[in-house]
Amino acid sequence: MRKVRTLCVLAAVVVAAFALACLLLSPRPPPHGGEGEDAIIASTVSMELPAIACESLFDESYLDAALEDAERLVNSTLQLPRYGELSLQFEYMLNDLANARQAYEAGLYDEALAYVKQCKGYAVKIAVYVELKEGGLNETECLETVLRRVTALRGLWRVLKARVLSLEKGTYRIDDYLAWVPDVENKMFDAMSLLNQTEHAVALYRRALSNATEERGEAGRPAIAYLATAWSLAEGAGEYMDEVDHALRSIPGRLREENRETGEEVERLISEIRNETVHLFKAIGEEASNGTYALVLLKSAEGYVKRADELLASGFKAAALLDYISARALLHAADIHKNTMDPWLHTAPDAPSAEEVWQAKRNAIQEMERAVEKAQELQENGVNPRLGLKLLRELPTYYIYAGDTLLSRYLETGSNWRFLGAAAKIMYTVAEACTRASLDYLLNTLNAGC
Repeated sequence: MRKVRTLCVLAAVVVAAFALACLLLSPRPPPHGGEGEDAIIASTVSMELPAIACESLFDESYLDAALEDAERLVNSTLQLPRYGELSLQFEYMLNDLANARQAYEAGLYDEALAYVKQCKGYAVKIAVYVELKEGGLNETECLETVLRRVTALRGLWRVLKARVLSLEKGTYRIDDYLAWVPDVENKMFDAMSLLNQTEHAVALYRRALSNATEERGEAGRPAIAYLATAWSLAEGAGEYMDEVDHALRSIPGRLREENRETGEEVERLISEIRNETVHLFKAIGEEASNGTYALVLLKSAEGYVKRADELLASGFKAAALLDYISARALLHAADIHKNTMDPWLHTAPDAPSAEEVWQAKRNAIQEMERAVEKAQELQENGVNPRLGLKLLRELPTYYIYAGDTLLSRYLETGSNWRFLGAAAKIMYTVAEACTRASLDYLLNTLNAGC
């Protein structure tokens, strides 16, 4: 979330970045239109993903208060002098506020909350920067305030972590328990990350002061920009912790108790899925040859496993479990493509046609629809698979979106760019593999917890 989670999936990023670079650096070939491809474009645009509503931990009243606070802060910030170096900060602040309102009106409360935090972050940074530049705020006092804030927030983080771990020892139904706990754990992870970034910004500020000019920091930034950034990052960490506190107060009343120790079941699932992930990683790694797309997916899966291990070492079992699932889905996709050459290295003669790419997307969406129907069937039978619904929505749709981006660019540029179509097809087949892995996990989880 936030989110607005915030690790990008390496495979999609590499493909999209390379495609964009090629388009910017190479001459644009003439388009090759046609009624058939126009129909494909229309069909692609009109295809809708299954709508899955996941209940948020933050209700309308919570968002009302958050938006009101953000709007008040923005209005106050707009009264400040607009120095040229802050023009982009003002623009980003206003854009995030507009996006927050739009997400709120659409009922996407988690997304709205992520935009609110970003908006407030820019507003705080602008306000502190202006105060420092105009002498209304002493740099030494500002630095001391930031350091005290970081110390206090680290203490609060430890208290909240103890509460999170205590919650994990509760006797809740496993599917309900896992529906919200990963969100809380990820917010804790993000809060600690922001605190670390705050200390890094402080170090950059001190380094800028020690420079010979004492006027410009790294990359030509004023030293006070680092100090303002540090203040903003610390406030952002505090925002995440406020959300965790709210969640920890609201979760117990929303979960149904069950005569089973959830912690033991989660540990068993983690052990099984991690062992399978390691086995797949080894098997696919031995079969994949140099230059195959599977190697990119393997590298991305390796990143998920590393993050999951770090979360698990910190005691965050539920969030670690989700990352292990993400890694397993990528490994299944790597297995599909272990003999597929990297599509961006050449315009392969066997690159798929637009019709074949579109069919791959349809297959991915049909797989999602089948999985959603299964989840809804379980829900009608009294099971509430919130986590499964979250996985079925988030993992595959990321890849479908990446595939759509590549496919639309391929259809615009013509047959000389058929490697973009190959990349899009791979994104769709990864989405299909993610859906299957997510559904497998949903069924395994429910079997363990029911």
